[in-house]
Amino acid sequence: MTKRRFTNVACHEAAHAVAFLSNGVEVTSVTLRPGRCWQIQGDVSGFEYAVGCLAGAAAERHAGLPAGPSKLDTATAKTALKAAMGDYAAEGWDWATDAAEALVADEWDGIAAVAEALQERGELTGEEAKEIWIGERARAARRGWAESRRRGPAPAVLDRR
Repeated sequence: MTKRRFTNVACHEAAHAVAFLSNGVEVTSVTLRPGRCWQIQGDVSGFEYAVGCLAGAAAERHAGLPAGPSKLDTATAKTALKAAMGDYAAEGWDWATDAAEALVADEWDGIAAVAEALQERGELTGEEAKEIWIGERARAARRGWAESRRRGPAPAVLDRR
């Protein structure tokens, strides 16, 4: 595996974008410019929105980068959970945090690829981010297939009728 090169900000913003993309939400842009670094369009549940907000800090932790929770991301996630879950928002926080950590682990190769492109270009359209993410998922699938071919055929399944 090659060493990935990107900053905390690129990693953080790429994770937001991939989190929303993986939940079927249209991302219109992702940028390194301060302010609103990502924009989405369409319907998203409060829980999915919270997970998307929490994915940035989760990716920084996953990459071993110095991470601190973004006050804006935290406040936005809490607001989304309160709207979606009412009095159960506190429990939802733990679920959303765990879901963000799992999503980042599952989608890490795609997040890293989007972060590298974002670091290089400074801004990506939603379509560009999606193409990079999907391309990385396809490469990961091919690597997994190639690895399984090197291990040899799977053991035969016995018919026990």
